[in-house]
Amino acid sequence: MSGIEEIYRLVSEIEATTARARADAAAKAARTIEEEIRPELGTVRVNGYGALLSIDLDQRNIQVSTEAVLAAAVVDAITRAESRANRQVGSEQ
Repeated sequence: MSGIEEIYRLVSEIEATTARARADAAAKAARTIEEEIRPELGTVRVNGYGALLSIDLDQRNIQVSTEAVLAAAVVDAITRAESRANRQVGSEQ
């Protein structure tokens, strides 16, 4: 194989690897992981990388909770969701 053919082969290989990496990254960013904030308080959602997407609270049930308890429950749910995302991303590498 000539030098120029080897260069073309390497460039093609690099382009294919880059396209796969972009597709994988897009799929992970599009993935949604949902975690419950204690029973019936609501849910949090993160993407496949663990970035927070949303916090949805059940307005009827949060009224019986104190601010401190609710805040701790939300933080705990976010932490669990981030951990799940990190485990999934780590297992795919």
